[in-house]
Amino acid sequence: MIAPPPPEEFDFRASQKGQRSAFFAGIGVIDRQLNRRAAALLVKAVYRTRVTPNQLTWISAVMGIVSGGLFAQGETSAFVAAGIAAQLSSIIDGADGMLARARGQCSSYGSHLDLFLDRIIDFSIFAGI
Repeated sequence: MIAPPPPEEFDFRASQKGQRSAFFAGIGVIDRQLNRRAAALLVKAVYRTRVTPNQLTWISAVMGIVSGGLFAQGETSAFVAAGIAAQLSSIIDGADGMLARARGQCSSYGSHLDLFLDRIIDFSIFAGI
């Protein structure tokens, strides 16, 4: 199946996933109000560049692993930096899917890469804590 060409401008609404359930709507306020909006700004910045969704996935993974390493240091300043790195990782993780949907570049490989690296990020952060 050939994907349609991406539009000239990034369309935030078209890049969003559909709402899953009322339960997720209630607990996803931070994700919707902070992460997704920040991710949309990132996507707008890279939309017309050669940055790929998979590259954003890898950047997110690096930020998540860095976050875990910072948590492992056990110092107050490192905890603050780790929290910021974890939040940035989450924002970039949302941007990769938005960029893929906006450009019509969704793929099975990208989806599996994202899920796999998300678990690596989770492990890194939990191990660091």
